[in-house]
Amino acid sequence: MLRDPGGPRSFPPEEQHEVVALACHPLTELAAARTHWALRPLAEAAGTWGYLRRPVSKSTVGRWLKRAALKPHRVRRWLHSPDPDFRLKVRRVVRWYLRPPRRTHVVCVDEKTQVQILERLHPGRPASPGRPARQEEHYRRHGVLAILAGLHVRSGRVLARVRRRRSGREFLELLKALRARYPRGRLVVVLDNLSIHATPEIRAWLAAQQGRVRFEFLPLHASWLNQIEIWFSILERQALTRASDTAYRLRAARIQHFVRHWNRSARPFRWT
Repeated sequence: MLRDPGGPRSFPPEEQHEVVALACHPLTELAAARTHWALRPLAEAAGTWGYLRRPVSKSTVGRWLKRAALKPHRVRRWLHSPDPDFRLKVRRVVRWYLRPPRRTHVVCVDEKTQVQILERLHPGRPASPGRPARQEEHYRRHGVLAILAGLHVRSGRVLARVRRRRSGREFLELLKALRARYPRGRLVVVLDNLSIHATPEIRAWLAAQQGRVRFEFLPLHASWLNQIEIWFSILERQALTRASDTAYRLRAARIQHFVRHWNRSARPFRWT
Protein backbone atom coordinates (compact mmCIF):
# COMPACT_ATOMS: atom_id res chain seq x y z
CA MET A 1 0.00 0.00 0.00
CA LEU A 2 1.33 3.43 -0.96
CA ARG A 3 1.17 5.94 1.87
CA ASP A 4 1.67 9.66 1.33
CA PRO A 5 3.22 11.38 4.38
CA GLY A 6 1.93 14.74 3.21
CA GLY A 7 -0.31 15.69 6.14
CA PRO A 8 -4.00 16.59 5.99
CA ARG A 9 -3.90 17.35 2.27
CA SER A 10 -2.42 13.97 1.46
CA PHE A 11 -3.71 12.09 -1.55
CA PRO A 12 -5.68 8.93 -0.77
CA PRO A 13 -4.00 5.63 -1.66
CA GLU A 14 -6.55 5.00 -4.43
CA GLU A 15 -5.49 8.14 -6.29
CA GLN A 16 -1.82 7.34 -5.83
CA HIS A 17 -2.36 3.91 -7.32
CA GLU A 18 -4.19 5.47 -10.26
CA VAL A 19 -1.15 7.63 -11.02
CA VAL A 20 1.20 4.66 -10.74
CA ALA A 21 -1.06 2.71 -13.11
CA LEU A 22 -1.03 5.66 -15.52
CA ALA A 23 2.78 5.65 -15.46
CA CYS A 24 2.68 2.00 -16.57
CA HIS A 25 0.65 2.87 -19.68
CA PRO A 26 2.71 3.18 -22.89
CA LEU A 27 2.32 6.71 -24.16
CA THR A 28 1.85 5.46 -27.71
CA GLU A 29 -1.51 4.09 -26.62
CA LEU A 30 -2.49 7.58 -25.48
CA ALA A 31 -1.61 9.28 -28.79
CA ALA A 32 0.96 11.44 -27.01
CA ALA A 33 3.88 13.27 -28.58
CA ARG A 34 6.34 11.73 -26.11
CA THR A 35 7.60 8.16 -26.17
CA HIS A 36 7.68 7.74 -22.38
CA TRP A 37 6.67 9.49 -19.18
CA ALA A 38 8.64 12.13 -17.30
CA LEU A 39 7.61 13.38 -13.86
CA ARG A 40 6.25 16.80 -14.83
CA PRO A 41 4.09 15.59 -17.78
CA LEU A 42 2.84 12.71 -15.63
CA ALA A 43 1.83 15.05 -12.81
CA GLU A 44 0.09 17.39 -15.26
CA ALA A 45 -1.73 14.55 -17.03
CA ALA A 46 -2.90 13.04 -13.73
CA GLY A 47 -4.62 16.30 -12.86
CA THR A 48 -5.90 17.19 -16.34
CA TRP A 49 -7.33 13.75 -17.06
CA GLY A 50 -9.17 13.47 -13.77
CA TYR A 51 -7.02 10.96 -11.95
CA LEU A 52 -6.63 13.38 -9.03
CA ARG A 53 -9.06 15.84 -7.48
CA ARG A 54 -6.42 18.55 -7.20
CA PRO A 55 -3.02 19.37 -8.72
CA VAL A 56 0.05 17.44 -7.63
CA SER A 57 3.74 18.36 -7.79
CA LYS A 58 6.24 16.36 -9.77
CA SER A 59 8.25 15.71 -6.57
CA THR A 60 5.21 14.06 -4.98
CA VAL A 61 4.67 11.91 -8.07
CA GLY A 62 8.36 11.05 -7.94
CA ARG A 63 7.98 9.78 -4.37
CA TRP A 64 5.01 7.60 -5.38
CA LEU A 65 6.93 6.06 -8.27
CA LYS A 66 9.99 5.49 -6.10
CA ARG A 67 7.94 3.63 -3.50
CA ALA A 68 6.44 1.55 -6.30
CA ALA A 69 9.95 0.81 -7.69
CA LEU A 70 8.85 2.28 -11.02
CA LYS A 71 11.27 4.11 -13.35
CA PRO A 72 9.49 5.13 -16.57
CA HIS A 73 12.63 6.80 -17.92
CA ARG A 74 14.54 3.53 -18.00
CA VAL A 75 14.33 0.88 -20.71
CA ARG A 76 15.98 -2.50 -21.14
CA ARG A 77 16.44 -3.57 -24.74
CA TRP A 78 16.15 -7.06 -26.14
CA LEU A 79 16.41 -8.61 -29.59
CA HIS A 80 13.77 -10.98 -30.90
CA SER A 81 15.11 -14.10 -32.61
CA PRO A 82 13.23 -15.12 -35.77
CA ASP A 83 14.82 -18.58 -35.64
CA PRO A 84 12.03 -21.21 -35.83
CA ASP A 85 14.26 -23.65 -33.92
CA PHE A 86 15.23 -21.13 -31.26
CA ARG A 87 14.28 -23.21 -28.21
CA LEU A 88 15.83 -26.39 -29.57
CA LYS A 89 19.14 -24.66 -30.33
CA VAL A 90 19.22 -22.96 -26.95
CA ARG A 91 18.72 -26.30 -25.20
CA ARG A 92 21.54 -27.86 -27.21
CA VAL A 93 23.99 -25.07 -26.42
CA VAL A 94 23.10 -24.96 -22.72
CA ARG A 95 23.44 -28.74 -22.52
CA TRP A 96 27.03 -28.42 -23.73
CA TYR A 97 27.64 -25.77 -21.08
CA LEU A 98 26.15 -27.69 -18.16
CA ARG A 99 26.82 -31.33 -19.04
CA PRO A 100 29.74 -31.67 -21.46
CA PRO A 101 30.66 -35.33 -22.06
CA ARG A 102 34.02 -36.64 -20.95
CA ARG A 103 36.92 -36.02 -23.32
CA THR A 104 34.95 -33.23 -24.98
CA HIS A 105 36.23 -29.67 -25.14
CA VAL A 106 33.48 -27.07 -25.57
CA VAL A 107 34.84 -23.77 -26.89
CA CYS A 108 32.84 -20.60 -27.56
CA VAL A 109 34.27 -18.56 -30.43
CA ASP A 110 33.57 -15.24 -32.10
CA GLU A 111 35.19 -12.09 -33.43
CA LYS A 112 35.30 -8.61 -31.97
CA THR A 113 35.73 -6.30 -34.92
CA GLN A 114 36.35 -2.59 -35.42
CA VAL A 115 38.40 -2.30 -32.23
CA GLN A 116 39.70 1.25 -32.47
CA ILE A 117 43.32 2.09 -31.73
CA LEU A 118 43.01 5.42 -29.95
CA GLU A 119 45.72 7.72 -28.66
CA ARG A 120 44.48 10.16 -26.03
CA LEU A 121 45.93 13.60 -26.75
CA HIS A 122 46.35 14.48 -23.07
CA PRO A 123 46.90 12.27 -20.02
CA GLY A 124 43.94 11.45 -17.81
CA ARG A 125 43.65 12.10 -14.11
CA PRO A 126 43.40 9.39 -11.46
CA ALA A 127 40.47 9.02 -9.12
CA SER A 128 40.49 10.77 -5.77
CA PRO A 129 38.12 10.74 -2.78
CA GLY A 130 34.80 12.07 -4.01
CA ARG A 131 35.91 12.32 -7.64
CA PRO A 132 36.00 9.64 -10.35
CA ALA A 133 38.94 9.21 -12.67
CA ARG A 134 38.90 11.57 -15.65
CA GLN A 135 39.74 10.76 -19.26
CA GLU A 136 40.59 13.13 -22.08
CA GLU A 137 37.87 13.20 -24.76
CA HIS A 138 40.09 14.22 -27.66
CA TYR A 139 42.03 11.46 -29.35
CA ARG A 140 43.96 10.53 -32.46
CA ARG A 141 42.80 7.41 -34.29
CA HIS A 142 45.40 4.92 -35.52
CA GLY A 143 43.17 2.46 -37.34
CA VAL A 144 41.23 -0.57 -36.19
CA LEU A 145 41.87 -4.24 -35.54
CA ALA A 146 39.94 -7.46 -35.03
CA ILE A 147 40.12 -9.97 -32.19
CA LEU A 148 39.29 -13.61 -32.90
CA ALA A 149 39.01 -15.64 -29.70
CA GLY A 150 37.80 -18.87 -28.20
CA LEU A 151 36.84 -19.49 -24.57
CA HIS A 152 37.17 -23.00 -23.13
CA VAL A 153 33.95 -23.50 -21.21
CA ARG A 154 35.25 -25.98 -18.66
CA SER A 155 38.35 -24.00 -17.64
CA GLY A 156 37.53 -20.42 -18.65
CA ARG A 157 40.85 -20.09 -20.47
CA VAL A 158 41.01 -18.00 -23.63
CA LEU A 159 42.94 -18.34 -26.85
CA ALA A 160 42.97 -15.13 -28.90
CA ARG A 161 44.38 -13.92 -32.19
CA VAL A 162 44.70 -10.21 -33.03
CA ARG A 163 44.58 -9.38 -36.73
CA ARG A 164 44.16 -6.33 -38.92
CA ARG A 165 41.13 -7.85 -40.60
CA ARG A 166 38.53 -10.56 -40.09
CA SER A 167 37.75 -13.14 -42.76
CA GLY A 168 37.31 -16.86 -43.24
CA ARG A 169 41.06 -17.23 -43.51
CA GLU A 170 41.71 -15.73 -40.08
CA PHE A 171 38.85 -17.73 -38.58
CA LEU A 172 40.28 -20.97 -39.95
CA GLU A 173 43.62 -20.06 -38.35
CA LEU A 174 41.82 -19.76 -35.01
CA LEU A 175 40.12 -23.14 -35.46
CA LYS A 176 43.43 -24.83 -36.22
CA ALA A 177 45.02 -23.18 -33.18
CA LEU A 178 42.18 -24.43 -30.98
CA ARG A 179 42.55 -27.95 -32.34
CA ALA A 180 46.28 -27.79 -31.59
CA ARG A 181 45.57 -26.46 -28.07
CA TYR A 182 43.13 -29.34 -27.42
CA PRO A 183 44.41 -32.20 -29.59
CA ARG A 184 42.83 -35.03 -27.63
CA GLY A 185 39.15 -35.76 -27.50
CA ARG A 186 36.33 -34.07 -29.31
CA LEU A 187 36.15 -30.32 -29.95
CA VAL A 188 32.70 -28.69 -29.91
CA VAL A 189 32.74 -25.14 -31.26
CA VAL A 190 29.84 -22.87 -30.27
CA LEU A 191 29.50 -20.09 -32.84
CA ASP A 192 27.07 -17.84 -34.67
CA ASN A 193 25.85 -18.04 -38.27
CA LEU A 194 28.23 -15.51 -39.80
CA SER A 195 29.09 -16.33 -43.41
CA ILE A 196 32.85 -16.45 -42.76
CA HIS A 197 32.24 -19.38 -40.42
CA ALA A 198 31.13 -21.58 -43.32
CA THR A 199 33.51 -20.86 -46.20
CA PRO A 200 34.42 -23.76 -48.52
CA GLU A 201 37.86 -23.96 -46.88
CA ILE A 202 36.34 -24.22 -43.41
CA ARG A 203 33.81 -26.84 -44.51
CA ALA A 204 36.61 -28.88 -46.07
CA TRP A 205 38.70 -28.64 -42.89
CA LEU A 206 35.71 -29.64 -40.79
CA ALA A 207 35.04 -32.68 -42.98
CA ALA A 208 38.70 -33.71 -42.71
CA GLN A 209 38.35 -33.84 -38.92
CA GLN A 210 36.07 -36.88 -39.34
CA GLY A 211 33.71 -35.98 -36.53
CA ARG A 212 36.37 -34.93 -34.03
CA VAL A 213 35.28 -31.30 -34.42
CA ARG A 214 31.63 -30.30 -34.32
CA PHE A 215 30.02 -26.91 -34.90
CA GLU A 216 27.09 -26.02 -32.62
CA PHE A 217 25.40 -23.00 -34.15
CA LEU A 218 23.61 -20.46 -32.01
CA PRO A 219 20.06 -19.37 -32.83
CA LEU A 220 19.74 -16.27 -34.96
CA HIS A 221 20.19 -13.04 -33.00
CA ALA A 222 21.30 -14.86 -29.85
CA SER A 223 24.87 -13.68 -29.30
CA TRP A 224 24.01 -13.31 -25.60
CA LEU A 225 24.14 -17.11 -25.45
CA ASN A 226 27.80 -17.15 -26.46
CA GLN A 227 30.12 -17.10 -23.45
CA ILE A 228 32.95 -15.47 -25.39
CA GLU A 229 30.80 -12.33 -25.56
CA ILE A 230 31.00 -12.11 -21.76
CA TRP A 231 34.77 -12.22 -22.00
CA PHE A 232 34.85 -9.61 -24.77
CA SER A 233 32.87 -7.30 -22.49
CA ILE A 234 35.36 -7.83 -19.65
CA LEU A 235 38.27 -7.18 -22.00
CA GLU A 236 36.67 -3.97 -23.24
CA ARG A 237 35.97 -2.62 -19.75
CA GLN A 238 39.20 -3.67 -18.06
CA ALA A 239 41.82 -3.25 -20.78
CA LEU A 240 40.60 -1.18 -23.73
CA THR A 241 38.18 1.59 -22.79
CA ARG A 242 40.76 3.72 -20.96
CA ALA A 243 43.79 2.62 -22.96
CA SER A 244 45.87 4.98 -25.08
CA ASP A 245 47.96 3.41 -27.85
CA THR A 246 49.71 4.87 -30.86
CA ALA A 247 50.06 1.82 -33.10
CA TYR A 248 48.54 -1.53 -34.02
CA ARG A 249 51.39 -3.49 -32.46
CA LEU A 250 50.95 -1.71 -29.11
CA ARG A 251 47.22 -2.36 -28.95
CA ALA A 252 47.76 -5.98 -30.02
CA ALA A 253 50.41 -6.43 -27.32
CA ARG A 254 48.06 -4.93 -24.74
CA ILE A 255 45.34 -7.42 -25.66
CA GLN A 256 47.65 -10.43 -25.53
CA HIS A 257 49.03 -9.25 -22.18
CA PHE A 258 45.47 -9.21 -20.84
CA VAL A 259 44.87 -12.72 -22.23
CA ARG A 260 47.95 -14.05 -20.43
CA HIS A 261 46.92 -12.33 -17.21
CA TRP A 262 43.40 -13.75 -17.54
CA ASN A 263 44.57 -17.30 -18.15
CA ARG A 264 46.80 -17.36 -15.07
CA SER A 265 43.72 -17.23 -12.83
CA ALA A 266 40.97 -18.28 -15.24
CA ARG A 267 37.77 -19.81 -13.91
CA PRO A 268 34.71 -20.95 -15.82
CA PHE A 269 31.68 -18.71 -15.99
CA ARG A 270 28.83 -19.96 -13.87
CA TRP A 271 25.96 -20.53 -16.28
CA THR A 272 22.53 -20.54 -14.65
